[in-house]
Amino acid sequence: MKRSFSKKDFIFTVLFVGIVLSGTLFFGITMLSDQLHGDVNDSVIGEHDTGVFEPVYRAVYGNSELDDIIKKVSYALFHEIENENFIVGSDGFIFEIRSDDYDYLLDYMGETPFSDEELQTIASNIGKRRQMFESAGKCYILAVIPNSVRIYSDCLPLHYGDPSDNSRLSRLSTLMDSDPSYIDLTRALTEAKSRGYVYNNTEDSVNALGAYVIYRAVADRINDGAVLCGEEDLRFYTHLTPGKSATRRAGVADIVKNRTVSYTDDYKLTFKVGSRDGDPLVYTQTKRNFVADVSGKSLVIAVDPDAGMYQLMPFFSNAYGYVTYVSSVSGMTVGYGGDTVIEFVTERNLASLIDMNDIALNDIEEVNVSEKT
Repeated sequence: MKRSFSKKDFIFTVLFVGIVLSGTLFFGITMLSDQLHGDVNDSVIGEHDTGVFEPVYRAVYGNSELDDIIKKVSYALFHEIENENFIVGSDGFIFEIRSDDYDYLLDYMGETPFSDEELQTIASNIGKRRQMFESAGKCYILAVIPNSVRIYSDCLPLHYGDPSDNSRLSRLSTLMDSDPSYIDLTRALTEAKSRGYVYNNTEDSVNALGAYVIYRAVADRINDGAVLCGEEDLRFYTHLTPGKSATRRAGVADIVKNRTVSYTDDYKLTFKVGSRDGDPLVYTQTKRNFVADVSGKSLVIAVDPDAGMYQLMPFFSNAYGYVTYVSSVSGMTVGYGGDTVIEFVTERNLASLIDMNDIALNDIEEVNVSEKT
């Protein structure tokens, strides 16, 4: 007796056809994308030159619009980027694997840890720096801004797991846990995720909310009586902008949008900002009323170039009477004034702490000054 075509048969047939079509589409896009990401020039087209069909090949292999379509389809359907140096995470995150001589992924997995000797050297250097500033009557704080992949490890593919206890930051923070001059900002930023996104999704950098969280964590540690801006004084909003540095390097900045978090104009900037070369040269940036009274305290903030000084500046400069921003710390920093010296370093640049006391006095490339009006 001939069996009828059941609903179950229909479902399996649809699934099978879907799998076949998906596979065909995937490999077709991959092959075409490989061609498009090669050297799109006359030599490549010449390989396919068959006389009358040359315009067809040129239209395919030299068509940037088609290339963008392939990238969009590949990202939308298969969650892939045709660049092996990037990981496509969930929730729109793009994670870079290697940058210059630093490997985010190997460090995350604990494959490139600091040696015991290196850890002791870093701890000793931090102690020496603290003593240098304390002898000048200043408080010293070293604050580490973690990589975005550490804070958003839940957005990585599951097989990567959690950050390793053997990673550089994990080992350093274990060693320095009881040192009052050391702050690992991982906990503060992780806890703040319940209030909104704290990092850009297309770059290893904090957004405005993340910068605010850093400001409060450090200012609360200093606890010097400054009148601080509370989160109730701010209104953050999220908007989509072109992808930042990671997607630009991956070639998909126009495809993968950055989820940018900013604060509204309700947060009034009331400081002047300028450059310092000898005597401070200050020009007015804005003169508006702020929600809090200014503290008479002053700071020196040394910001790792990767840490995003201009995200941090509005919060610190609005709360303190005078803030000097430098690109690195040296003996010269003692002479800049300031009741407290705060040094920010990113997780990816932790190795710089090994030689932190060997910085020459003329290595400070740029000094920025902000002053309350």
